[in-house]
Amino acid sequence: MGDRIMQTVECESRSKSVVHWLACGSAGRSGRLSDDRQILQCVGTAFGVLLSMGMLTFGNIVLADEERPIEAEVVQLGRPVEFERDIYPILEANCIACHNQALSESDLILEDSKAIMKGGSAGPSVVAGKPEESLLFNVAARIEEPVMPPWPNDVQAKKLTPKELGLLKQWIVEGAAGGSGVKSTVMNWQPINSQLTAIYSVDIDPNGRFIAAGRAGGVAVYDMASKTHVAHLADPVIQVPAGYPKAAHHDFVHAIAFHPSGDLLATSGYREVKLWKRQTAVADGLINIPADAKSLAMTADGTQVAVASAGAGVTLLKAANGEVIRRIETDGQTAVAATITDGERPLCIIALSDGRLQSSLLQSGELLHRSEPLPSPVQAMTGPLAASRIAALCADGVVRLLQVAADTAVVSVAAEIKSESGAIQQVAGDASVVATVAGQKLEVWKTEDAARSGSFDLPATITQFDVSAALDRAVVVLADGQTLLWSLKDAKQIALLNTDMLAVRSANEVEARKVLREARSNVLKTAVAEAEKELTAQQEAEKKTKEELEKTVAATAEAKGKVEPLVAATAAAKAALEEKPEDAAFRKAVENAEKAEAAGKEALATAESRQQLAQKSVEFATAAVTRAEQRVAERKQQQQTAQTEAEATTAAAEAAKAVAAGTVVMSKSAVILTDWQLVASVDAAGIVRLWNVVDGQAVDVLPAVTSLNEGTNVGQIVSMQSVGADLVLMTDVQQRIVRSALPGWTMAATLGPDADGQASVFTDRVLSLAFSPDGNLLVTGGGEASRSGQVMIWNAADRTLVREFIDAHSDTVYGVEFSPDGKQLATASADKFVKVFNVATGDHVQSYEGHTHHVMDVSWKADLTLLASAGADNAIKVWNTETGEQTRTISTYSKQVTSLNFVGMSEEILSSSGDKRVFLHKASNGGAVREFKGNPDYVYRVASTPDGSLIVAGGEDGVLRVWNGRDAKELATFAP
Repeated sequence: MGDRIMQTVECESRSKSVVHWLACGSAGRSGRLSDDRQILQCVGTAFGVLLSMGMLTFGNIVLADEERPIEAEVVQLGRPVEFERDIYPILEANCIACHNQALSESDLILEDSKAIMKGGSAGPSVVAGKPEESLLFNVAARIEEPVMPPWPNDVQAKKLTPKELGLLKQWIVEGAAGGSGVKSTVMNWQPINSQLTAIYSVDIDPNGRFIAAGRAGGVAVYDMASKTHVAHLADPVIQVPAGYPKAAHHDFVHAIAFHPSGDLLATSGYREVKLWKRQTAVADGLINIPADAKSLAMTADGTQVAVASAGAGVTLLKAANGEVIRRIETDGQTAVAATITDGERPLCIIALSDGRLQSSLLQSGELLHRSEPLPSPVQAMTGPLAASRIAALCADGVVRLLQVAADTAVVSVAAEIKSESGAIQQVAGDASVVATVAGQKLEVWKTEDAARSGSFDLPATITQFDVSAALDRAVVVLADGQTLLWSLKDAKQIALLNTDMLAVRSANEVEARKVLREARSNVLKTAVAEAEKELTAQQEAEKKTKEELEKTVAATAEAKGKVEPLVAATAAAKAALEEKPEDAAFRKAVENAEKAEAAGKEALATAESRQQLAQKSVEFATAAVTRAEQRVAERKQQQQTAQTEAEATTAAAEAAKAVAAGTVVMSKSAVILTDWQLVASVDAAGIVRLWNVVDGQAVDVLPAVTSLNEGTNVGQIVSMQSVGADLVLMTDVQQRIVRSALPGWTMAATLGPDADGQASVFTDRVLSLAFSPDGNLLVTGGGEASRSGQVMIWNAADRTLVREFIDAHSDTVYGVEFSPDGKQLATASADKFVKVFNVATGDHVQSYEGHTHHVMDVSWKADLTLLASAGADNAIKVWNTETGEQTRTISTYSKQVTSLNFVGMSEEILSSSGDKRVFLHKASNGGAVREFKGNPDYVYRVASTPDGSLIVAGGEDGVLRVWNGRDAKELATFAP
């Protein structure tokens, strides 16, 4: 109970000015807590505690306190009170939810001063200059009935504070100056408190590699290939104080959506959506290297490059632009190789053509030492290894471990490495190990004592290789173009790195479309069979009604035939009576004849009535048959279309599968990025491929850079080195290019605000985003709480507005999702409705009503037969898309269901809730399949890869959690 009370206190303290957000949606524009889901938690927690503590027993005390008069505080602003700046926010927070143009209780609208002065059914609300005669002031001060806002209320409105009441009073005293209440296009933004780290928005790219999480106004991007934080999206226009994280939006990030390609990201905030592009083809650091260059060496931070050359000795360059920093003299000798040590006093160690070694201060070029000639001249050197050592490959095929004295910088030979397989041709080092190549043999040696620790026979001549002792891996490029990943410890091949990842992904996408089309075709086959069955039933019913009609027609004819003689008999009896009017027998005969005639006519009327009813039944049955025939025809047409699409995707899937079976040849170079657990390989064209260092699975493909500057010929790639996450490529035209193995994200566009600085097309926060399955469209959902629900579709390529769904909802839209075939759009709103619209025409297709509180999210089952919706009424509801009927309610949760989605082709629904839990449920029976545990607090958002292999969620504690979707084991956590 204590924890719950503390949580309530915390919620209340954080949301004093915004607890009305569910009704008014106007909090946090200056950087305060603003997310409606946060408010749902705070409000729900507060009421839950009141109930659990038995506060209802003291309801009269609470009500009495709420109804006590409020004493207005004396306000001294040093300026006149302004309606838009000072009064409208108060009214919007506590009054406008009920007194607006859409819902004008008591005919009173409080959205602008003109409407306020006009008043409602009780007369003018404000008398300028006289607060004591102004109804608005008196009911707000709770000195006149009915007090406003009333307590309790359905919109979480709060009574005015003394300061707020003082502002209202002073505004009236000053004459109630006019104002429209329209939101200003210029916001006085303040940085969001850096302590607010809750995650309100999460998404994972379709390939399961990148995860984006929104905390406050920032967006962090994580890489599951290396399980590291790789980017923080930042709008360069947004300035934040020192110590604050970079911001993507001024406001909280309410929604995030990855494009199907995984290389485009959409994020939303207050009245804007931003698109971020992954810079996969970007390169920088283009440097023209002297044609006589022998080797390159880089500083640990990659900012400087030392070039050893025949003509100029060693030249130190700026890595960014190739600007010469200084030249290091080499006693007139050709500099054969150079390397740079790290530490407090970086040195440049240079191998001279006469066999000597030179050490110079990197930053000044000062000569510190030149050694005597080695037994054989150095041809290549590694970077610094453990214990201040460097491995040098000499012309005699021996690798000599050089020791660099820390105090004198004297370079000496500490040990020699010789291979029994012949002359060593290449060398590479990684901290505690040195790897060498002799023909087709790769050997690994310990740096500390030059003892051999491993030997590997390769199937072809080794042209280039790299090792990582920390990861127990070696990557080897062979002369035949193959790239192999090996285990150093087990001396065995882990993988052949030749998968065409793009072709495989394309094949998987086509296969997924094929399965979807086949599933839809099967659904429609069933629908055709059901429609035909219904048609047969209707035809049988029509047959029966026609048979019944024939019976009634015959019965009517028979009744009519009986009436005619009865009428004649009555006429004859009357004629006889006329001749003998006093004859009692004749009078009795007339009476009997009339009765018989009346009975006959009544029988005829009954028969005719039955005939009419039978005729109507036939008409209804015939109409039902016509409708059933139309349904059969429609279903057959739909099924035929689906079948055609399925057949087309089947053919495409087979073709794509054949392409994916092919391999790629990485013929030039490969390196291991130890800190990111990746292998990077490059071909001559400059295409960089990334692989998982553990199992060799393809991770990414970075397209070749065709040109860096206008007219620049990049040339063919001949080698590659790594500096951190940067890949340094050398070309055959003596150019050095730097590419990041982890390309950053840059802002590509902003949707909403007009280019000329006009007001945004979005009326308020954009709370939901989704790309269409083909990636061509982006849908945005939002609106102004209690006023309107905005749904818009944008062209993802040219960023133009394609369509707005006018009056789609009467309240804020929290969830949007395209149908798997991209033809329909489902929306979920605070107005308690789920709706479906036709994407191409904008027409409303269906509404689903049943939630008793805000609908927070919506998702389609892959075969389009079901919709699932998440409610603030703590329930998941499953709907039949054909009939609009609710098929099931899942009530596992005890608090608001905040988000959900159907997983892949299955009937499983992934969902999150305010009660700290994340579940998979079956749509058919509502049963829980699996729970993903570990969240200590409110969960705002959950997402998954299309196949459900990865599950990711974020919530109030700010920790991003990733689980294996198959067994619910936690794979990674990322703290704020």
